[in-house]
Amino acid sequence: RRVHGGATLRVFENMDPVAVTAAFAFAALVLLRKGRGASEIEEKEVTHSGKCHCGSIRFTVVAPPDLVVWNCNCSICVMKQNTHFVVPASKFSLLSGSDSLVEYRFNTRTAVHKFCRTCGVQPFYIPRSNPDGFAVTIHCITSPTVRSVEVRTFDGQNWEGFISKSGIQSFSKE
Repeated sequence: RRVHGGATLRVFENMDPVAVTAAFAFAALVLLRKGRGASEIEEKEVTHSGKCHCGSIRFTVVAPPDLVVWNCNCSICVMKQNTHFVVPASKFSLLSGSDSLVEYRFNTRTAVHKFCRTCGVQPFYIPRSNPDGFAVTIHCITSPTVRSVEVRTFDGQNWEGFISKSGIQSFSKE
């Protein structure tokens, strides 16, 4: 069945069509009350805003409102407690603070850890797993654009054996 905007409403055989119609109408009403149109029902990406603690570093990142974040157990992530999501480099924009960023590299020197020279917070970095993207610290997002968070574990202590089966590398691809 076709509905507004050409979106397809799939009605499963075992569901009551009246209940499905009522549920769809209620969802549309909720969105309209919030000032949103029907085109936003299936929102694929939003622009998240973020910053470091002192506000010297500010950025935006285009990503889904429902984020997959990674909790890594490598030596640096454990010490920082850095839970992050990964995006392609083209979806990240540094708005201010490039002069406030300090870089730290270790081990393979592939990951580029960036910290604020004033407050010490790492709002984002270029990860070893995704050198073509950015890893953004979920707790540095300041806009009300995150709808949900799914936490996945990355075994950074066994990086070489885990990277290919983790699926993380697909997150920095367009």
